Amino acid sequence: MTSKDDQQRPTVDDKLLKKLWQLTEQTHDGGEPLASPVTALSLIHHLSKFPSEKREQIYYMMFGFDDMNDLDLKIIRADLLVERALLSLARSRVENSSHLKNLQFGMARTLALALLSDEEDKKVLEATKLIRDARNCVAHELEADQGKIFEKLRLFFKIADIDPNEDFSNLPLATAAVCGRLNMLEQNGCFRRNVERRLFNEWEASRTGQNG
Repeated sequence: MTSKDDQQRPTVDDKLLKKLWQLTEQTHDGGEPLASPVTALSLIHHLSKFPSEKREQIYYMMFGFDDMNDLDLKIIRADLLVERALLSLARSRVENSSHLKNLQFGMARTLALALLSDEEDKKVLEATKLIRDARNCVAHELEADQGKIFEKLRLFFKIADIDPNEDFSNLPLATAAVCGRLNMLEQNGCFRRNVERRLFNEWEASRTGQNG
C-alpha cells in the first residue's frame, strides 16, 4: 500500500527532469548556460525512450554524487552503479533472463567473463572487481586499509582511462566511464543476437519455401 508521503515524494524521473532543466539556468564562470533549453528538451526527449531502470542509472551517474563529500560514500555508490550495469549486461546475454532475477555480483561477473571473448572487453570486468574490493574494505572492515583502498581505486581509474586526481574527486566520471562500457557491451550483444535471429528466420523461411 502506498502512503501519502510516498505519493508526494518526487520520482527519479521528476528529479532527472529538474536537474536537466537546471542546466539551462547554470553558467560556467558566469558565461554561457551549461545547456540551452533546446538541448535540454532534446536530451529529455531522448531519455524518455530509455527503460526506467536505465533512466535511474543515468540520473545517479550524472547527479548522484553531487551532495557527497565523503570518499567512502562515493565508493559505495560507485559500486552500486557498477553492479547494476554488470547485472544488466549478464542478463542481456541469455535467452531467458527471468531465471536470473536473483543473480548476485560474483555469479554475474563469472557469467559475463564466460560470454565475452575479447580480452579488451574483459578488462572492464576487472574494473567491476576492483571497485567491489574497495567497497568491501570500506563496508566490512572496522579499520579499513587506506593504502589498499587507494591502490584498488588507482587501478579502477586506469581501466576507466580517467585521471584520478590526488583526492579521487573524479570517481563519478570514472564510474560513468565503466558503466558506459558495460552498457555498450550490453547493447552490442543485443544487436548481435537480433541479427542472428533475423538471419536464422530468413534461412528457415527460405528452407521452408524450397521444401514447399
